[in-house]
Amino acid sequence: MTERAHCVLFTTDAALARRLTAYAEPVAEVQLAANATAVKRALQQRPFGILMHDLQSPASVDLLRDVLGEWPHTLVIAIGNPRSDPVLEALDMGIYGTIAPDADNLSVELLLRQTSERQRLFQELQTLREAALAPADAASTRGPAWDTAPLRQLLSPLRHFANVNGLLQGIIDGIASTAVVLRAGIFAAMEDRDIYQFKAGVGCLDETRQQSYRRDAPLVRWLEINAQAVTRNRLHQLRDTNARLMLERALDALGAELIVPLQGRASMLGWLFLGRRATGGDFHDTDIQDVMFLAEHVSTSLENAMLYREVALQKSFAETLLASLPTGVIAAAADGQLYWFNAAAERILELNRADVVDRPVEALGPLLGRALRSCLAGQALVGEQDWVDPRNNRHLSMRAARLGDAAAGAGAVAFVHDRTREHLLNLRQQEVERAAFWTELAASMSHEIRNPMVAIKTFAQLLPERYSDPEFRTEFSGLMASEVDRLNAIIQQINSFAERPALHMSTVNLRELLEEGRNLAALRVPEAETAFEWMLPDVIPPVQGDRHALIECFAHILTNSLEALHKLEAPHISITVTVVPDPNGAPESVHIAMRDNAGGIPAEIRDNVFSPFCTTKARAMGLGLPMVQRTVADHHGHVSIESDKQGTSINITLPVHNPT
Repeated sequence: MTERAHCVLFTTDAALARRLTAYAEPVAEVQLAANATAVKRALQQRPFGILMHDLQSPASVDLLRDVLGEWPHTLVIAIGNPRSDPVLEALDMGIYGTIAPDADNLSVELLLRQTSERQRLFQELQTLREAALAPADAASTRGPAWDTAPLRQLLSPLRHFANVNGLLQGIIDGIASTAVVLRAGIFAAMEDRDIYQFKAGVGCLDETRQQSYRRDAPLVRWLEINAQAVTRNRLHQLRDTNARLMLERALDALGAELIVPLQGRASMLGWLFLGRRATGGDFHDTDIQDVMFLAEHVSTSLENAMLYREVALQKSFAETLLASLPTGVIAAAADGQLYWFNAAAERILELNRADVVDRPVEALGPLLGRALRSCLAGQALVGEQDWVDPRNNRHLSMRAARLGDAAAGAGAVAFVHDRTREHLLNLRQQEVERAAFWTELAASMSHEIRNPMVAIKTFAQLLPERYSDPEFRTEFSGLMASEVDRLNAIIQQINSFAERPALHMSTVNLRELLEEGRNLAALRVPEAETAFEWMLPDVIPPVQGDRHALIECFAHILTNSLEALHKLEAPHISITVTVVPDPNGAPESVHIAMRDNAGGIPAEIRDNVFSPFCTTKARAMGLGLPMVQRTVADHHGHVSIESDKQGTSINITLPVHNPT
């Protein structure tokens, strides 16, 4: 397990710092230091480090002399112009190497690799030497027992996690006091589960507080895999030299003598670290056991704090979402007491939240109260219901549902919508459509009535002159009767469309109605010689409908097809009638398709065939298909039309009558 070397870069040149940091990125983790104090603090944490020292910075030679005197194990790379006096003086002091300020990235990277390897080998030899000289029982000497009672009292009552940082700081203060150490801290992954950051500490350096570790960092991986404490005076027992060096660097970076992982249920939450004891002694077996015991309590508290934070965040998000919804949301507990009433519900129902929350559902009124009570009683979900609030004439709708399953209901919720604006828009649309309807009706009536009236007027003007002509009188008499009949037919069509007769619903057989519709269409177009192709199943589900209205509906569709086919001169003309289950998969519907091969409807009127007065016939008002559409709608069905160059298909879907 390896990691990048740690390199301190001392310079006051910002451009040089950016460039060298980028060059060193593949090899080393660079820590910038702009003054002598920052350099010394960094080297104090990592005495076996690398220092890139800019000799062009003020007082750089004096600082270099101090560094080499206090930290002889630090390898120094001087930055300066070759053969300059500062560089020559630095070489005399015993630095490791030099680079020019304008060195390229390959030169910087190569020198850093060599320096890092040299430092690693030197530190490994130093570690092996210390291990050989260490007493065999140095780490097992029993130290004085800790008094952990105060810390246990601190950890045991922790139940409130609103201030997680304050909680962790309190824990660290207690551990530092119990362990009698001058430095202690905790790293945890909370906001970002992939990054461990400093969360609380006592006596920690600023450099430590600014550190962070990714989940794939060598220290994190080692702690996750081994799940054991790391103490400096026991590192010599590790056989893996690379791991030993990595852990020693980690202890140096934290200013710690002991690192203890914090294990959660699913992953590592973070770790505790403790610095030197105030007495100057080492951590012994009993000390580590006590810290591990405390770490278990810290892990539990930290995991609970993280869970509390997540739940609180979700609760805040849900409450914000519900509060901002334009839909009124009302929730009741299993005992019928209201506990949620959002702002939209206050506005729609004109009720104050304080007046209804913590009161029975009946405080909302009879309709909402009954709906919520029905859901709480385990009855079927209440469908959407519409009503008008008598206090303000608002048009409202409501849907209620039960929370939880039938065995363990958690309450009920109702969603209330204000449909007033929608209702007003519908009324306005109806007014517009009604005005357009009467405008079209007036224009159509004017056109249809004018033609017979012109004929009648013309003959009436000629009557005084040609009254003695028997042939004229005969023609005049026939014309008058014909045009009056035409006017009467127009009035009849308008009356049939305008006066919707009451429907007499009963269970009807579609096969019989289709056959009667075909017979009626054949009587209306007796000159048409057209083959009807029936593809009806043996059993057709019954529907609930008005017998005469449905026969007239089918007859009108077939009449249109017969009239269109009569104009064609083709060897084979036919009308196909098919009854099948609904092709959309709805089991409670039947689908009726009536198709002809009459060449289709002109494209310019195809989208308006269900509009009143849309027709291609010379002596028709175009009210037939609108009446078909209205009849199907009255039977809770749906009608659509498909037309192409081969023909036209009228498709009708009707619900099946299920008496159970």
